[in-house]
Amino acid sequence: MRPSRAAAERKTSLGVGMVVALLISGCQDTAPATREDEAAGPSTESSVVTSPAVPADDEQGHAQSPMADAGAGDYVTVLCAGLGELTATTERMEGMDLSNVEHVDPADAVALQTFSDEVTTVLSTLRDSVDGTSPDFEGGDELAQRTAGLLADAEQLARQISATIRSLDPAAPDYGFRLTGQAIGFLGVALPLLQIIAAKEVIVDGAAPGNGLTEEVIASPGSLAFYREARDKPGCAWMFTTVDRATLDALVDGGGPAGSGTTGELDGSAAVGANIAEVDIAQLAIAEVPSLCDHEPGQLANGRLPVDDPSAGFVSLVLQPAGGVPGPLLADVTGDGRTDAVVVAECSAGGVSWPMHLLLYGPGPEFLGAVDLGPHTAGFEHADVSGLTADGSDVAVTWAGYDGAGGNPLLFAGTLRYDGTQLQLVDSFAVG
Repeated sequence: MRPSRAAAERKTSLGVGMVVALLISGCQDTAPATREDEAAGPSTESSVVTSPAVPADDEQGHAQSPMADAGAGDYVTVLCAGLGELTATTERMEGMDLSNVEHVDPADAVALQTFSDEVTTVLSTLRDSVDGTSPDFEGGDELAQRTAGLLADAEQLARQISATIRSLDPAAPDYGFRLTGQAIGFLGVALPLLQIIAAKEVIVDGAAPGNGLTEEVIASPGSLAFYREARDKPGCAWMFTTVDRATLDALVDGGGPAGSGTTGELDGSAAVGANIAEVDIAQLAIAEVPSLCDHEPGQLANGRLPVDDPSAGFVSLVLQPAGGVPGPLLADVTGDGRTDAVVVAECSAGGVSWPMHLLLYGPGPEFLGAVDLGPHTAGFEHADVSGLTADGSDVAVTWAGYDGAGGNPLLFAGTLRYDGTQLQLVDSFAVG
């Protein structure tokens, strides 16, 4: 597969900021298929590259890396130092110009090979460096495990791109297209690094404030605590360019002193009640929930109710659309002129999930009421919400009732209404 001419004729500037910007604008679909290039096999006799090949992992001099000065034992410092070194590597290569795909300057081709080799080396060294440290914050073990896999993915792709560039034949008529295609392929190297703080689908859908990225940082295990430790470190700053930092700052500064080596629970107490005019979706991640699916009432952490025994089930809020289930609906449901939130809650007591619930929050967030869809679903085992639509102060709700794995679902509809003291589902019926 070959990248489009329009993509290939862009001036290739490979700074991390540029890579992030391209990811945000949706250019990730222009990345080349490196398997096709690798299938052709190396062509060492005609290779334009004169830089040395990337050494095997056990041959690299990791002790020479500047990130070794970051301080052993401080996971965030070591990780951000390595990402900062990666940023510096990309900035040194920003002068290369691959805009003329018909006549590539050999010096730019060598620069791209050097760049790809250096990126591979930095990523490999970074993997080894963080392996020797341990995060000391809430959700740190989960974040470290996630990061280890993502760094491995990024290194593998960078190594593949480096080998592919080395194998290209400068005399081939499509050499410029293929070389530029590999440059664009570095978008794929940046994507795993961004997934340290947020899910892939959130990033590639467009990382702009209000699109769910901030909520994803709050909901991903360890990401909010990582933000608190990493937000002021230059090597990690680029990761947070498109999140709502004011919201995250309010949450983490309420959970403990910024920049401390350890953290308590990020309960966001300083942020609760900060916005009296409307519900802040980010604050819902640390909201109070009632008793659901036989679990005791409690306060959420990162959108989920802390449960000591995972086999006992879970309680979580759907804070962004997922699997056909809508995210929070913001509307004036109580009729007081302020914006409330209707949120879908998922839960189980172990085993299969129970019928979904609908929770109403006022500004604060203040829990105002809940509706269990189970009794309104004609005895079906499951009730999955499919739609929430504001109609004045009422909310039109649609959901599917089904048994087992989802065969022969029946669609239901009803109206969610708050009467001043409790939340009710009225006029419910089976649509068919």
